[in-house]
Amino acid sequence: MKKILVLTIASLTCLTVSAQNRPEGAPDKGPRPGFEQIESMKVAFFTSELDLSPEEASKFWPVYNKYSKELREKEHSTHEAFRAMEEAAGNDGKSDIEYKKLVDSYLDAKIKKDELIRLYSSEFYKVLSPEKVAKMFVAEEHFRFKMIEMWRSNGPQGPRPEGNGQYKHPEPR
Repeated sequence: MKKILVLTIASLTCLTVSAQNRPEGAPDKGPRPGFEQIESMKVAFFTSELDLSPEEASKFWPVYNKYSKELREKEHSTHEAFRAMEEAAGNDGKSDIEYKKLVDSYLDAKIKKDELIRLYSSEFYKVLSPEKVAKMFVAEEHFRFKMIEMWRSNGPQGPRPEGNGQYKHPEPR
């Protein structure tokens, strides 16, 4: 019963925050396909892994949702900096100074992401025990691996014939 209550509270918190993230007056294009479904799975996974009490859940999820949103923004910046560097690496027209700027931009974006994680870890200590904060970071990685495996076996094209569990690096563009 306790787990069901915590899961319900966490799900409602997650949905409330994702509904509030759309700017006022912005067209209602809806969330990215599957995003809400993945977030619901994440809430259930974390609730199980962290064994949050209702009181902990009510304090944890607002902080985690804010963290998650800011982390996605930092990851987007890191990805954009990487893409710029990747595109430049395929062209021979750049100077060493231009390549250095691209590399520095990418590394700065990664540092900002790491700084955000460090900043929020202190926020998590305010609402969870150090043990549960450690479990949260472990749960994040385990959930990420779980999503990768799910994508490999049930991606948009359905089950993949190779299915050997090996990561295939995408072809350069």
